[in-house]
Amino acid sequence: MLHMLYGKLKQYYKKKHLNMLIKRGLDMGKNIQIEGNIHIDPSHCFLIRIEDNCFFGPDVHIFAHEAGPFRYLGITKLAKVTIKENSGLGLAAVVMPGVTIGPNSIVGAYSVVTRDVPPNSIAVGNPVKIVASMDDYLERHAKDEKKYRTFHESQYNIRWISSKGRKEMLDYLSCHPMAYIKGENPDVSIFNSKVLRKNGRI
Repeated sequence: MLHMLYGKLKQYYKKKHLNMLIKRGLDMGKNIQIEGNIHIDPSHCFLIRIEDNCFFGPDVHIFAHEAGPFRYLGITKLAKVTIKENSGLGLAAVVMPGVTIGPNSIVGAYSVVTRDVPPNSIAVGNPVKIVASMDDYLERHAKDEKKYRTFHESQYNIRWISSKGRKEMLDYLSCHPMAYIKGENPDVSIFNSKVLRKNGRI
C-alpha cells in the first residue's frame, strides 16, 4: 500500500515538474515515455525540443547550457538540443548542448552525447560512437528472439512473478546466454523499418 502511494506521489511531482518546464518553454511532443526521474535543464529548457514518441530511461540529463568556462572567462555556452521523433535514451545518458539525436535512434545507458547522433542509429559510449544502424540492431534481436525463449510479461513481470516463475527463468538463463520478455505489442507503425516489415511486425 505504501509502495503504491509512493509511486503515485512520484508520478504527481514528475508531472508537475514537467508542466513547469513546459510553461518555461520546453517544447515537448506527444506520447513521451519517461521511466523514473528525468533532469531537463531548468534554466534554459526553452532551448530544448523533444519530438513525439520518444522514451527516456531513469536519470537521463539534458543540458542546453555549459557553465565550464564561466569561472575563468565569465561566460556560459548556450546551444539548442533537439531529440527527434521515435528516439530513446537509456539509463543515466547525458545530452550536452548543441546536439540533435535521431529520428529513430537509441542512445545507450551512461552514454554522453557531445555530437549529433544520425537518424536510425545506435550510439553508445563517452563520448558516443555509432555502433550500429537501427535496422541492424532490430535484425539481431529478431533473429535472437527466434533462437531463445521468450517469457511473457503477464506472468514474469517483477511485480507479480511467482517463485516458480523466478526459478524457471533462472534455470533457463543458467543454460542459455539470453532470453526475452514480451509485453503488449507496441505501436510500431511509427517506424519505417524493413526489419519490422520482414518479420511481420508492421
